Amino acid sequence: MIKVPVRYLLWVGLFLVCWACTSETPTNETETTTENKDFTVNIYLKGAPAGLNVLTATNGYANTILDQNVHASLLEINHNNFDEYFPYLAVARPEIGTSEDGRATLTYEIRPEANWSNGTPITGEDVAFTLKAIITPLVNEAPLRTFFEFFDESTIDHNNP
Repeated sequence: MIKVPVRYLLWVGLFLVCWACTSETPTNETETTTENKDFTVNIYLKGAPAGLNVLTATNGYANTILDQNVHASLLEINHNNFDEYFPYLAVARPEIGTSEDGRATLTYEIRPEANWSNGTPITGEDVAFTLKAIITPLVNEAPLRTFFEFFDESTIDHNNP
């Protein structure tokens, strides 16, 4: 006669109940059309993003979502060698110049096909707003602000906004 402790029998019973509840019932139905199928791709991250505001995102998960799916920059970095920038929203790399008072200037032209998700065009006003929001002390973005210490003001060409 074999004596088995009751706790082992309870664990085996619990396992069998869980296994029975999760097993799938096989079906003989086969779908041959793609009608009404959901083609959503779900990407699971190991952690939660710390907000989805491009100006205040503070962790890698948020930056991954924003950089790859939400935010578009004037220039993008070449991910093959990480030492070269190419135009993305901009038509070309910036024209670098000097203002009358000796300050450096960067001039960008935004691609005419650059639009927001609702179809309205992205303009210089949008870029200027983003830059002003970054340097505003009330926006909690001190790490990003250090990259834009050079920014002083923006001027929009009203003939080509």
